[in-house]
Amino acid sequence: MSNIQNLNKPKDAFEQLEEESGQCQSICHIRIQQRTGRKTITTVQGIATEYDLKKIVRYLKKSTSAYVAVMKTFVGCLIVRLASVFLIKTSFAPDEIFQSLEPAHNYVFGSGHLTWEWSSKIRSPFHVLLISGLYQVLQLCGIDSTWTIIHGPRILHAILFAVGDYYFTKLASKILKDKKAEHIALLLILTNWFMFYCGPRTLSNSLECVLTTIALNYYPFDKEKKIDSYTNFWYIPIGLFSTCVRPTSVLLYIPLGINHLWQCEAKLRLLFVHVIPHTVFVLLVSQICDFWFYQTFDNSLWNFAKFNVFDGGSAFFGTNPWYYYLLDGLPALLTVNMATAVAFVALPAKKPSLLLYGTGVFYVLIHSLLPHKEHRFMLPVLPIFILYSAYFIRFLNLKRFTKMYLSSIGLSVALNLSLIFFFGTYHQAGPNETIQKLHSILPLNRLSSIYYLTPCYNLPQYSYFHDHPVQIEALDCQPNLKNISGYVSPSTHFIKNASTWFEENKKEVLSSDYIVIYQSSYEVIKNGLEDLFEICYKSYHGPIDFNCNGTLVEHPEYGQVIQLSGDQRNSSKAFLCRVGIVKDENCKVHGF
Repeated sequence: MSNIQNLNKPKDAFEQLEEESGQCQSICHIRIQQRTGRKTITTVQGIATEYDLKKIVRYLKKSTSAYVAVMKTFVGCLIVRLASVFLIKTSFAPDEIFQSLEPAHNYVFGSGHLTWEWSSKIRSPFHVLLISGLYQVLQLCGIDSTWTIIHGPRILHAILFAVGDYYFTKLASKILKDKKAEHIALLLILTNWFMFYCGPRTLSNSLECVLTTIALNYYPFDKEKKIDSYTNFWYIPIGLFSTCVRPTSVLLYIPLGINHLWQCEAKLRLLFVHVIPHTVFVLLVSQICDFWFYQTFDNSLWNFAKFNVFDGGSAFFGTNPWYYYLLDGLPALLTVNMATAVAFVALPAKKPSLLLYGTGVFYVLIHSLLPHKEHRFMLPVLPIFILYSAYFIRFLNLKRFTKMYLSSIGLSVALNLSLIFFFGTYHQAGPNETIQKLHSILPLNRLSSIYYLTPCYNLPQYSYFHDHPVQIEALDCQPNLKNISGYVSPSTHFIKNASTWFEENKKEVLSSDYIVIYQSSYEVIKNGLEDLFEICYKSYHGPIDFNCNGTLVEHPEYGQVIQLSGDQRNSSKAFLCRVGIVKDENCKVHGF
């Protein structure tokens, strides 16, 4: 009796039905029928009776239900990510968001501030061109309003994150090989507060995270994968594009590439048929994008490496100790799942491959050696550690540690949802609320001038005022690229000594229609502003006003006094008056 071969490929069952002798069966007919008042049905006719028709029916039903399950998963992820667009209302990494929206708005509409990083050509335009493409579509459709210009890129990034979530589920299936663990992993990544927090933001790290997750899905983790299967090599071009977006992404592909080359029997074919051609192609595309955007033959990847690595320029953005990611970064981002991700290593030998886990550890360790560190740099490896955390939690259930299993999931979800609420709606909400207020008071029929007396790139500029004719001035923070002796950027000068900076730039500031400034800075220069300006709006920014960095000291004449570092006179008075410890008339500020 004949058997159906390759039931996992429906076309073999329906299009290539053959006897064991190789002779083709009679034609198989697959029809669709619409019955009046009833559902549409599909009929399959012409399959020889010697085939197990019940088996075919079961497979078709399973195949259809699997497709429906995939679509349900993607739609569920999409709903969660789109919800984040409207639930996340706070500011995070505003300088990085500034670097994506302002150049894109400038590229399409001709207005938008270009920072020194663009004039130095150290940024790849990949991410900006993606947003520019969206802006051009909005412009062609005639729907380029302030709302769509602001929320369009956020919605686009939320959709990209949903695509990343879908590929994350496929990656979980390949690595974990356990349905329950896959479901736990999906729950953990959808509720992870930092992934939800960053999902709608136009960070290049978000795009890097999505591309990395997609690339990992195509990596041949199983040793039995053959070199002839071209799908195994899609991770190479996708990973290379991820590296173009964020050059440090290459750290993920170094161990993976070495392992692939080591395991592959046809090493020369791997190198000369896949790696080198893909690399040349991606570098060529990168160079074309650089020329398209910059209109010069500069290479942004080389400029980035030269400035940040060879010239040590990354230190301009701040430095952190080597253990920052281990003791602060990852524990803060993974919360309780950090413990389960670490505990995974202690599981018995029969567990998922450690290759991907080791790749994530390698990425973190090398990043720990770089001077400049930020939480967002860990975005690409969060899905990796969440996978292994989910497997450990599943292990608890298998070993009947039911209470620990339920507690791990419950605590993770509850803690992450709390952090989403706090950081997404409460902490650092001031900038976005201030922009919304400006939208409501700025006239649409005349030019308004705004001066941002805030840390540089702390607030969006022209991309958030698409419908309003505005002229925006802001503090600059260009590093000392020319090695000028005694150079201090305007932003640093203002933060360290606002009163001196204000006196030097008083004319330009007072000629503005509106000034945006933080409370602590305002208290220092308010005497120079009160005659010409009035406070039209105040917005809460965060639970901590400022850090006095003070100690209690016994003074020989005045007894116990508060001693503060730096000139904190005006800010101290403002604080004491605001909380009601003293009254304004009872508190005097003395000179030296």
